[in-house]
Amino acid sequence: MQGKQRTQVMASSPIDRLILLERKFEQDHLVIVLNYANTPRSVKSDYGKKLVRLQDSTTMQWAGPGPGTASTWDAGQLLYVPGDSVCIYEYNEN
Repeated sequence: MQGKQRTQVMASSPIDRLILLERKFEQDHLVIVLNYANTPRSVKSDYGKKLVRLQDSTTMQWAGPGPGTASTWDAGQLLYVPGDSVCIYEYNEN
């Protein structure tokens, strides 16, 4: 994925101890969700499109406790994010 300019990368913290990092370039959109709390958090998608999960630190693949986050994150949907975890979602129009 391209998009390394500062104008193409955004960070926000919609709720305490949860950080959203976004990177956009042309039709690609990457969202990294970091939950630094030891308790679960929920965050609503304001992206207007369906995102697909690429990675989730809570899955068995990463020796996580499971269950992980949803495999897709639809526009307007709340995403449940387990405590002390990181997940990565992607949208690619191509």
